[in-house]
Amino acid sequence: MQILQKTFIRYFFQIICFVITDNLPVRFREGRTGKLFGFCFGEVPMDFYRRVELVCRQIPYGKAATYGQIALLCGMPKHARQVGYALRTGKAGEVCAHRVVNARGILSGAASFDTPDQQKLLLEAEGVPVEWTPEGYRVNLKESGWKNTMEEAEALRARFDKEEI
Repeated sequence: MQILQKTFIRYFFQIICFVITDNLPVRFREGRTGKLFGFCFGEVPMDFYRRVELVCRQIPYGKAATYGQIALLCGMPKHARQVGYALRTGKAGEVCAHRVVNARGILSGAASFDTPDQQKLLLEAEGVPVEWTPEGYRVNLKESGWKNTMEEAEALRARFDKEEI
């Protein structure tokens, strides 16, 4: 019954949107939940997962970035968990997810890899030192962290605008 109600409400808003804006509703994927919505008032929101893909492709070889850093560069600074979700589920495409660690440098993506130590092995193969701590394997972000520049951030923003995402 709830599914029917949600479907009815969604189509009701589509009709209202059509009447108000005098054009067909735009279908889009909303970045926060990834659910398909059928209405919008003229402006298509960002494609968060595409942004995550573009930012992750910018992480240099031999460096590590944090989920929060990627979310910030995507224009959604409080969405670090969603970055993890995008990487874990493959919504961000084929990217080097092993270069992404949590805010303390802990390798927290083990569930996303074939073996629990695969992220560690991939980082070490790139020359990133990984050490064991009581919290788990850790990357020293002061030494091996990606320190993106303002120019890189502005270039990403310009690319987001160009691709309209």
